[in-house]
This record gives sequence, structure tokens and C-alpha cells, in this order.
Amino acid sequence: MALVQAWSADSVGSTVGYAASGWTLVNSSSTLDVISSPCHPAAGYGGAERAFRLKCNAYNFCTAWMISPAFSALADGVIGFHAYRSSDQGGFFSLYSGGTQVVRLDVDAAGYITVYVHDGSSLQSVMTTTVPWTNGTTTYLGLRYKPGASGEVSLTAVGAVSSATGSYHTGAWDQFKLYTHNGITMYFWMFSLWDDPADAAATTPMWVARIAPEVDDTAGGFTASTGTDLYAMVDETYYDAADYITSTTVAGDTVLFTGDTTNSIDAAWAPVAIHGVSSTALVRGDGLLNQSQIAWESAAGSPALGTTEYTSTVVRQVTSTIATVPGTSAAFDVAAVNGLKFGIKAT
Repeated sequence: MALVQAWSADSVGSTVGYAASGWTLVNSSSTLDVISSPCHPAAGYGGAERAFRLKCNAYNFCTAWMISPAFSALADGVIGFHAYRSSDQGGFFSLYSGGTQVVRLDVDAAGYITVYVHDGSSLQSVMTTTVPWTNGTTTYLGLRYKPGASGEVSLTAVGAVSSATGSYHTGAWDQFKLYTHNGITMYFWMFSLWDDPADAAATTPMWVARIAPEVDDTAGGFTASTGTDLYAMVDETYYDAADYITSTTVAGDTVLFTGDTTNSIDAAWAPVAIHGVSSTALVRGDGLLNQSQIAWESAAGSPALGTTEYTSTVVRQVTSTIATVPGTSAAFDVAAVNGLKFGIKAT
């Protein structure tokens, strides 16, 4: 499976939600929110995909950053995302291997991106892009990184590919970090992670759409913290600790939701291939039940389950990805995505 995970800004939440979902925002003088502009595409998707807006207020030497939750470490892979910069920037993105920064992207005043890679001792400049990323514009960035003695790195920016080879830090990478600097606003959106170094995401822009729970399909023993509609407790853009659903006594309880006509995609949004579906939930274990699995079911009723995740009394983000329609080996199409049921199984 090439698609490992995808992140939507809408699936992470507010400043409070970031901590709960494994994302961390650093620098008290910075601000971070989720907005619509300058995201795309406008046609073909009712959910209006949005972006992280990371802003560092105008203090000298101020740097703000946001780091992702850790994911399964990749010894070779690709991360793709879209970005917009308001002005001259400097460092704006890094990959990490545990606590070590192994790749950093810097953009200069003219818009050229320099790629730094850790050689086992420190970060070293290994290449600079040949086409500038103009201030006030968006671009898709496809970054492929293979650590080790036969290391490789490539970056697609503004449609052009640059690459380098060398002996690099040996650790697999398992997190990424977003940056901004004093007086500069950065926008980041539609992140996708791939474990195939030859995947098209290295050079071809990939889109991510969020389909939120909007219809209850199967209650599965779960109850709402308020009212009777389960989906209304878990559909918010911003994480709200007061809205939740719970199952406390029966192992195997599975709750399923669907989207609605405003949370769907169509052929205009997905003109070529749909690579998979990545599902995300914030969960907390209480009492007897302290494990969970992401759950899906096709429109035809075929189920699928993600990896068992162990939880505690601390809210944490769990994710899982499927590349084909549950119960079949068929690739996803628009109808299969819109007809998919999704939820969580408590064990």
C-alpha cells in the first residue's frame, strides 16, 4: 500500500485540540488557526478543504512551529503538501527522526528553496531548486527522502524536480514540523504520506478531502454526551472535549457514520485516481475498555478494521488507512468513497 496517511486541517482542531490530537504548537507569541482561503479545489467537494494558518507576530528573532503526531517510521518515502507564503521566509518545513532534524527546507528572498540533509553529524546543504516560488503564491511540494549510506532526497516545487544523493543520517523519519518566522504568515494544507519512493506524489499534486460524520448509521451501543444524535458529538472542525460519544461496558461495540451531500466528492474533485481513505479519531480509554480500532463498512455491508490501538485516560489521535473498498480488491471511486461508512470499534 503506497498511501500511509493523510491529514486535513479540519481533522486536527483548535489550539486545545492540537494537544489532544498529538499536534504541538510552540511559541506563545504565535497564532494558529484553520481557514478556507487560499485552499483548493473549489469545485467538486462540498467540504471546502481548509488550511493551517501559522503566523508569528512581529517580534525580533521570533520563530513559531507546529509538529505533527509521530507516524510509522519510513526508511524511504514521500510526503506531499500544498503551501502558501506571504513574504520572505527562511526555514518552513522539516522532517524528524525521533528528536533529530534530518531534512530542512529553507526558502530565500528570491523564492529558491535550499534543502538541508543531516549527514550523521549536522545538517548540510545538498541542493537548491532551479525555479523560484514567488511570494504571495501557492505551490505543491513533493519531498522524497531515503536515509542511510546510500541516501537520496528529491523535492518537487513549482513543478520542477531537484535531487541529490549522499551518505545521510541512518534513522527512519517519523514526524514533520511546520515553521514560520517573525511577521510572516504561512499556510499549509492537504498533507499526504506515502511509503513508495516511486509514488506519483513525489512529483504530482495530491488532494485531500475531509468527509465528516453527518449521519448516524449504526449506534453500536454508543451514547451521546448530549441529545440523541451521535454524529453531532463528533463532527466539529474544532475539537470540543464537552462533545463526545461513549461506550463503557461492551467490548466490540462499533459505531458507524456516513457523510451527507455537502460532505462528499464528485468527479470534478477526483478526475483521475483515488488512492485511499485515511480515517482519524480522537479516543480515550476509561474503565473496562482501553482499546479501539478504526472501523469501515462498504455500502454493500463488507467491514474492515484498522490496527488495534491502546488508549488511556489521555485523549489521543488514532488513524488508519485503506487503499481498496472493504470486502473487495477494487480501487475506490467517487461512489465508493461517498457510500463508505466509517467509525470506531471499542474493545
